Amino acid sequence: QAYNCLIHFYKRLEVYFQRMLPRLLSGAEESDCVLLVTQPAVSPADILNLFLKSCPALSVLVKTGPNQTSDAQFSKVIDLTDSLGWNSGIPLKFPECVLNEVENGKQVIVIDSVTDLLLFQKPTAVASLIRKLRQKASNKAKLIGILHQGCLDDNIVKAIENLANTTVVLEKIDEKEAYPKLCKISHRKLGGKLVTSKEVVKFDTVGNIKIETFQENKAKSKYNDEEDADEAIDKLTTFNIGTSKNKEKEAKGKLVLPFYTDEQKQSVAAAGEVKIQGENPGKIYYEPDSGDDWDDDDPDDDLDF
Repeated sequence: QAYNCLIHFYKRLEVYFQRMLPRLLSGAEESDCVLLVTQPAVSPADILNLFLKSCPALSVLVKTGPNQTSDAQFSKVIDLTDSLGWNSGIPLKFPECVLNEVENGKQVIVIDSVTDLLLFQKPTAVASLIRKLRQKASNKAKLIGILHQGCLDDNIVKAIENLANTTVVLEKIDEKEAYPKLCKISHRKLGGKLVTSKEVVKFDTVGNIKIETFQENKAKSKYNDEEDADEAIDKLTTFNIGTSKNKEKEAKGKLVLPFYTDEQKQSVAAAGEVKIQGENPGKIYYEPDSGDDWDDDDPDDDLDF
């Protein structure tokens, strides 16, 4: 009996230290509402298909646009592509048009694009739809929504994310390649504890999807931090800290002021310094210009001319 208890303990320990995404897919972590947050250049179809495979066979799609995200076969499709009645002339009553079509039970409900709903419906109505769909879902079912960033206000995006138990933000690691893909997961447990994880989704040599823990390149990160620190210091100063005395002397020798005569400019070019032939150094020479007002008179008779 003690041996069986020990085996059961190690199995539970192994499940606990699994990566978050496989635990969500296997049901080890319960979540009745999953929000896939993506960008225009990142497709959420692969992650959505993984959740659909792990959920019950009965699935309902809330279709909001002409293009369907997943190629999976759904048991029921609720079409909202003409929710405002632009083609039919009869607008749909939202969110009742969705709630009346969804039954209570073990099923997965997929909202093809929460972004489309937020663009054409009031945010309060969309939030009410999500809350009521979560109530219709059982413990073994899931509500999965896809949220596209970039065209919504940040406050609205944050409010929608707070309605979900689990948020998976999808990003590209390499801008030129679709894979590997970075998943930033935020999961709220039943007790209220928030757990975060970064995981990489990629394909193995056989073509199967593989999930690994994201490992940041510490050396590269440190190098970038050092470069950022140098740039910040340069922006804080009005002079070049890296300038040496030799560079300063060379730059000073090449400087020609605009009021030098042609003879002085030629001397600079030849000798690298300003000199006036036939005169002793250390004297001040002044060349009057047309704006000077010379007066040779001495009205007070106190100057020795």
